[in-house]
Amino acid sequence: MEQFVDIMKYFDSEIQNSVNEIERQNLLYEMFLIECKYNLDILDVIDYKNGTAEKEEIVEIINLLSFQGLLSALKFEKKSSSFITNKLTGIFKKHDSKNKDVIKYRNEDEKLMSLYKRIIVLKALSSISLNNYVIKKVNFKIRLINLKRLLLVIIKG
Repeated sequence: MEQFVDIMKYFDSEIQNSVNEIERQNLLYEMFLIECKYNLDILDVIDYKNGTAEKEEIVEIINLLSFQGLLSALKFEKKSSSFITNKLTGIFKKHDSKNKDVIKYRNEDEKLMSLYKRIIVLKALSSISLNNYVIKKVNFKIRLINLKRLLLVIIKG
């Protein structure tokens, strides 16, 4: 995890020091994709089909998910053109036209915000004691499968 954090810091530094807007957008998108791939690799550790992973193990995996690159992208999108949002909109339109399993969004959230909220909610839920009555009813596997599907679409884009 430490090496991954170092990579994110490197990209963040390069983005901050870049004076060229197009270069900054490309660096930010590259950082965002690296983080998506990292999160996907983390999620691939869980055996979804056989259901052998216990909630305790799933919570540990959730705690390894990263959202710093995504957060940088969201901040940048507010200040600048919607470069990443436009790119993702094209990716999802292409995906939705080719597939029956259209990814649903709550309240028509932007793709970046939807991804951010999914990760943040998972991290928040994983921080609550597993003995909590509400947490016992949370189906982490479904939430992780949905997150994984979203990440796969972005990466294959």
